[in-house]
Amino acid sequence: MRSKTNYMIKVLINRYHNTAEDALLKAMHPEDAQEISHVPTQSTNLSIATRQPLELLENIHYSWIATTLREIETGKRTLLLSALPDSQKQKVSQLLKQKTISFTQAAVFRNFLLKDLWNRLKLSEDIPLDWTKETLLSCLTHFSKNELVELIDFLGIHDLAEEVRQTVDRKSLKGLYRALSPRKQQFLRVCLQQKDKIVGSRLQFSKSDPDPEEIERTLHRRGIIRLAKALSGQPKELVNHIVYTLDTGRGTLLSQAVLPDEIKGVTPLLAQHVLNLIQFLKRKNPS
Repeated sequence: MRSKTNYMIKVLINRYHNTAEDALLKAMHPEDAQEISHVPTQSTNLSIATRQPLELLENIHYSWIATTLREIETGKRTLLLSALPDSQKQKVSQLLKQKTISFTQAAVFRNFLLKDLWNRLKLSEDIPLDWTKETLLSCLTHFSKNELVELIDFLGIHDLAEEVRQTVDRKSLKGLYRALSPRKQQFLRVCLQQKDKIVGSRLQFSKSDPDPEEIERTLHRRGIIRLAKALSGQPKELVNHIVYTLDTGRGTLLSQAVLPDEIKGVTPLLAQHVLNLIQFLKRKNPS
C-alpha cells in the first residue's frame, strides 16, 4: 500500500479523475484497486514527483553526502563532487579533504551523476512529503538545521527541570543555572512550573559541579531522545526529512532512537512539549 507507484496513481486520479474514481478502479485488478483506494493522500501535486536530483540534494545536509562519497572509488567521487550544488560542494570537499575539479558538464550527465548519488542515500523510495498525511509535527519539516538544533537544546531542559527538583546542594544548583543562557533559564522556570508526567533517568554528570560544556552536551543528547520519542509512529518520510536536515551525528542518534510505533502515554505528551516549545521560541523571534 505504501508503494510509490500507488501514490502516483492516486495523485493522478485526484487531479484528473476525482469524480470518476470508482469507474477507473473497477477496471483494475481488485487487489490493486483496493490498495490504491486506501492510499491516504488528497494531493493533486504532480510536479513534486518530477523533481530533479539537484533540487532533492539541496535539502540534504552536506555531511550525509560526504559520508556517502567516502564509500565511492576516487575517480567517480571526483565526478560526483564536481556535480554537487554550489551550496554543498565546498563544504563536502572540505570534509573529504579533496579538491574539486572545474569543468563544464552537460545537464543530462550531471543529472545522471546526481541521480546515482541520490539512490545511494537510500531515499529514492520515500513518498514525497506533499503526498503524505499531515500530522501535528509536520511543521518540523519547515525547520532549518539550526532551528532543529535549537529546538533540541531547549527540549533537554525538561530533563534538567527534574534534576533541579531533586538537587538540594546550592553549589550544584548554581552550576546548573550558570550553564544556561538567560533565555534557557526562562524556559527552565516554565518547565519547573509544570509537573512533568514523564520522568527520565537522572542526568549523569561526571562530577557534582560539572562544567557548562558537559551540561550542554548532556542536555543536547537528552533533547534528541525526547524529540525521537515525540516522532515515534510518525510517517517514515517525515522522520527521514528531519534526520537528513540534521548533520550525520545528530541525525544518526535521532534515527536510532525513533520507534516505528507511537509510545502509548509518552509520544502524545512529548509531541505537545515540542509544539509548546515552538510557540515559546517564536516569542523570542517574532515574525
